[in-house]
Amino acid sequence: MFRSSLRPLLILAVLAIPACNIASVLTVTYVESGSREFPVYGTGMSVSYDYDMTTSSDYSKYKDNVKSIHFASLTTEVKANSGSSGTVEIFMGPYGSGDVRKVAEATIPAGPETTGERSITWFDQGYAESLVSNDRKFRTQVQAVSAGAAALVKASWRIEIVAGS
Repeated sequence: MFRSSLRPLLILAVLAIPACNIASVLTVTYVESGSREFPVYGTGMSVSYDYDMTTSSDYSKYKDNVKSIHFASLTTEVKANSGSSGTVEIFMGPYGSGDVRKVAEATIPAGPETTGERSITWFDQGYAESLVSNDRKFRTQVQAVSAGAAALVKASWRIEIVAGS
């Protein structure tokens, strides 16, 4: 008896949702992810790679309603290796600019050992987030610290975007 007496109230509440404009407070969280393989030799800087999330179809859908952007993760993977062990540094900067700064550090094993995807040992997440929050794009490069390094390092990133009206 109690349940059936609530049914008309529930139906009225559902019908009232559009009138209350509840749909306007809904948010969507989606993920932009990308990766790039960088060959590193000795202590030379790799070729740069520009990432632009404004070209993504998801970003185009929600671009006018972005509430926050969070650089959720940055990982590395050693895909090929014929050099000595050491450290690899990941640099980021404004899209299209030569002005990059170190944002992450990861270790690489001695060759021929490779690794699966793993977290980095140090990450300046605040700077990375400022790049994607302000411009929605960034430049990235990799450099080995040890002179004997010879590896193919894959850098992968995951960016969470919250959008809503």
